[in-house]
Amino acid sequence: MSGKMPEPDYRIGFALVLVASACFGLGPALGQFAADNGLSPLTTTAWRFVIPVLVLSPFLPRAFAHGRLAFVGLAVGAIAALGMVAYFTALRHLSVATVSVIYFTYPLFTILLDRVLFGERIRRRAVAASLMIVGAAVVVVPAGTLSGGQAEIFLLAFAAPVGFAILIVALSRTLTPIPLLPRASIGLTGALAGLAPGFLLFDAGPLLPAAPQATAILIVFAAATTVIPQLLYTAGSRHAGAGLTAIAGAFELVVALLVGWLWLGDPVLTREVIAGLLILAALASAVVPVPLRARRRDHP
Repeated sequence: MSGKMPEPDYRIGFALVLVASACFGLGPALGQFAADNGLSPLTTTAWRFVIPVLVLSPFLPRAFAHGRLAFVGLAVGAIAALGMVAYFTALRHLSVATVSVIYFTYPLFTILLDRVLFGERIRRRAVAASLMIVGAAVVVVPAGTLSGGQAEIFLLAFAAPVGFAILIVALSRTLTPIPLLPRASIGLTGALAGLAPGFLLFDAGPLLPAAPQATAILIVFAAATTVIPQLLYTAGSRHAGAGLTAIAGAFELVVALLVGWLWLGDPVLTREVIAGLLILAALASAVVPVPLRARRRDHP
């Protein structure tokens, strides 16, 4: 009889990623709770990074041992954090569904950046998925609404997926010599450092809610939407595999849409439902197994 522990079933991994994605999808609720308690988008974003930075801080020195690469990690982390500030700012002017669908255009920007910076070939299914993502963005951002300040808010909302795409490309390409946990630590530290000038140059308002009970809820909320799901996601993705992980990850969008409609009271708009379905279809099409014959055509 073998003394080895059995490998966790792939369904357990899938379930862990599903729970993690649901937690990530609660981000809009965190943004609304912070706004209701007088916190600015800058402060709300900082709270999303404080706890993970503290948890992963023991790994930070190992990241700095990689010299210049560590500073690249700091820089891309800062860019991603500024994108999150744009995300929480947009949530105060647009519906949760609209901001969430815009955020989920990040795969398109990731594909384009990977092509431009590293010459990565764009596969047929990636083209199809990208077209669906573009369609979703067109549907959710109708041309008739792009006037005055509203246009600026829509453009600002796109800073979040662009910033996240830059982070993804850097983590998967440039920063790969840095081990996983030190890599995550340097990126998160860069995110927090990137927000620091905002606190020095602008009036960011209070750092905590006035009521101690609200402060406790904020800390739990921040942990439940950042470090806890990140650990679940990391553990689950190892056993679920890339395809199932990507499919389960799309559940974040579903939860974000439901949070806006059922929890925060946003109206259910047909265009947002259609855009959400297009994004989910794009994500699913990217992970459905390719028949061998089609795979040969796509890989000459």
